[in-house]
Amino acid sequence: MIKLLVKNRLRGFISGMLKQGKRASKGKIALFAFLFAYLFAAVAFLSGTFAYMLGDVFIPSGFSWLYFAIFTLASFSAVFLLSIFETKSELFDCKDNDLLLSMPIPERALVISRTIVVLLVNYLIQALVILPAVVVYAIISRDAVGVIGALLVSLFTPLLATALSSGVGYLLAYLSKRMRKSTLLTVILSLGFIFLYFWGYNKLVTGMEGFILGFAPEEIPENLKILEFIGNASLLKIVPLITVALVCVAFAFVAYYLISIRYIRLATSNVGAKKIKYEAKKADAKSPLMALTGKELKKFFTSSVYILNSGIGLVFTVAIAVVALINADTVKELAYGLFGNSDYLAPALAMMLVFLSSMNMMSSSALSLEGKNLWILKTVPVSDNTVILSKVLPQIIVTTPPVLLSSLLMIVAAGASPIYSLFIILTPVAANVGFAFLGLCFNILAPKFQFDNEAQVIKQSMATFLTMITQAVVSILVMVLTVVLIFKGFPLLSALAGLLFFVVFAIVCAIILFIPCKQKYTKM
Repeated sequence: MIKLLVKNRLRGFISGMLKQGKRASKGKIALFAFLFAYLFAAVAFLSGTFAYMLGDVFIPSGFSWLYFAIFTLASFSAVFLLSIFETKSELFDCKDNDLLLSMPIPERALVISRTIVVLLVNYLIQALVILPAVVVYAIISRDAVGVIGALLVSLFTPLLATALSSGVGYLLAYLSKRMRKSTLLTVILSLGFIFLYFWGYNKLVTGMEGFILGFAPEEIPENLKILEFIGNASLLKIVPLITVALVCVAFAFVAYYLISIRYIRLATSNVGAKKIKYEAKKADAKSPLMALTGKELKKFFTSSVYILNSGIGLVFTVAIAVVALINADTVKELAYGLFGNSDYLAPALAMMLVFLSSMNMMSSSALSLEGKNLWILKTVPVSDNTVILSKVLPQIIVTTPPVLLSSLLMIVAAGASPIYSLFIILTPVAANVGFAFLGLCFNILAPKFQFDNEAQVIKQSMATFLTMITQAVVSILVMVLTVVLIFKGFPLLSALAGLLFFVVFAIVCAIILFIPCKQKYTKM
């Protein structure tokens, strides 16, 4: 039973990304495979490069335990942070939960099968981080013990990360079932978990930096003892290895037990939530465009999955700007130290905001989220242009205020002159407009109207994947060009080039959206 459920979930996951309702063409499968291979190769290359930089110093110096501890912590962080929202949607928010639980399927089988799907994805994420590190260690040390130990530890750490993320998902699901309008609370708690994790991670890294600078293996600080323990487990030290394995398995078992005993109540209809008394109110007359845009904004702000996955860039954009303002003196010293003039830093700051904005992808799933209700949009007496604009405007409306706020904070932090301040303001705004058009282009070209939960559309669809890759690549390429021009002594040209590129980018994406993509939408 468990094997059949897992196979069914995986088949639905893969086929849903490739094609809706029909068999995917060989060309589409090949393109999909190429894009995923490219992404995995790029991440593995970055991980391998970082591993070589650390391994070339730590391994010959007898710090192999620290080398493995760093990469174990990095892989654990990647798995935990990327699955913290996936577990809630996969375990508790699937549309077919009621149907499956009405069948003679044990709760235990359903919980295990859903968890296995998440766990398989987590093992893939873990492999992208840890395998390059293991290969680098084998090349430098030629020691099979560390290779075997690291691989054994990597079998257990995803269990712990998945157990902890399942615990967070359990808490969020419980609160959302007990409360009306719980989206804000879910978002706050989720961001709180993330920032708390980063705070602890930063404390650990700070202590690690001090230890590395001292380079005294006999004086390991108390806050790094846990890292030494994990590192020794990767070196096949028996006690640490057995302890790590037992802790990971124990956490996984406890998480499974707690979830399974209350799974029906959490995975089915709302229970215990206070009913809201209906009150008749007058509705204000609105234009079709404003009415549809308002519907999209309501959908966004009432879905924690939508906010946390499609708008997380806004949080980091404001957070980075606040940090820069708090450390304004350091930012100005950095600018003068690198360039001799704070204005030279302005184009780089603008591109930093652009890169953070590339994480915002509301429009890439806006059309797909209509699901089976798409026919309503198609039969409403409004033009296709109005529908398309209503799917684009929400991303522009939501992203513009935080970007403008962050731009102003960056200007104050860097002490930029008025002319360079314009570039810090206008370039990210132009990029956000272009990204909004781009996301909807991909959503129309690769829609996904059949899904079990919103996360499958927002996180796992082809449109979201293509949008994420394209926006990241475009942002990085323009950022590299900007930095090169700055170091060549052309800061004004650098700022102007970045702004002009994203203005042209937005215009081109708009033309594609309202001509070929509109024609495809009309035929849906």
